[in-house]
Amino acid sequence: MLGIVNRMPDRRSTVPLVALAILALIALSFQVSVSWELLDVQIHSAERPRIPFLSNPAGRLELLEPEAKEAGLQPGFKLISIDDRPAHGIGSSFEAVRGRKPGDSLRVAVEGPNGTISVTLRLRSDGAMSTRTWVANVFLKYLTPWFCLALGFFVAFLRPRDPLAWLLLALLMSFAAVSQGDAVGAVILGWTGWARSLATFWLMLWSNTWGLWMMLFGEHPFAVASRLRFEVNARARKRSFGKSPLRSTP
Repeated sequence: MLGIVNRMPDRRSTVPLVALAILALIALSFQVSVSWELLDVQIHSAERPRIPFLSNPAGRLELLEPEAKEAGLQPGFKLISIDDRPAHGIGSSFEAVRGRKPGDSLRVAVEGPNGTISVTLRLRSDGAMSTRTWVANVFLKYLTPWFCLALGFFVAFLRPRDPLAWLLLALLMSFAAVSQGDAVGAVILGWTGWARSLATFWLMLWSNTWGLWMMLFGEHPFAVASRLRFEVNARARKRSFGKSPLRSTP
């Protein structure tokens, strides 16, 4: 009976592994989707149109490209619709150019100081990427995030019950999100439905918490070192007290 009990799996050791497996599945699925789209954009940059303008959460236009200005749009105009589809947040312009080509036209309705106007703009591309941009993108958008994820999960799977391994994983996952910059956000804004909502939550979670993980990861080793130093000093005092000569009583 005792042998059977000893051979039963320890739930305390399997729960962290299951949690790690689920987290790894989510993280790798997200990174595969993002890396694939980023690579596709990078390879076909000359064949893809750039975003002609952005809109803030209030729907006001900002960061207009020359083609948008030439069509009559100005910063501060309120975006109403694109190609007769009502605008809904900052992702409208990203969705509008998805699947389009340079030279295609967009009908944009905006509200300006003199009322509602409708303009037609012709999409343009940024052209082919330079070699320097290619090298920078490969390092920051592909090598860095995949290295961070591989190292973080490797250490966590080796030591699944070590809090410091989990902190290292969280820190590296944050670095993976931060290293890719705004490019990931641009890719996600082109998605639709629940995929964009979940991906946005995932990206914001890791890209905005790297400072927290850095602080916790930095404090944990110092706390361990302080505790070890206290124990060493306590043992040293105990040994020195044991070796001190006893005072003789008269």
